[in-house]
Amino acid sequence: VETLRHVLLGEQPQHIMIGSNTVSFQEVPVTRRLFGVPTDSIDVGEEESVFAVRHPNGTLSLVTYKPVILENGDTLIIARTID
Repeated sequence: VETLRHVLLGEQPQHIMIGSNTVSFQEVPVTRRLFGVPTDSIDVGEEESVFAVRHPNGTLSLVTYKPVILENGDTLIIARTID
């Protein structure tokens, strides 16, 4: 739990073990072309998924249950299974 808290807060480390898999996290600033786009419409690759959105005011929206409409200043948190 502590490691996941660090990942969500943008602190180190940027990977965690989930079962037997290592999952890494990368923060990607939202570009202008994605403003107004819901997170469930973003194709980030086969082994990656949008995990959360960090907003400029510091709040974090997990996208597991409900897509988030991206806005200026948002940052995507992308999860990727390493092994």
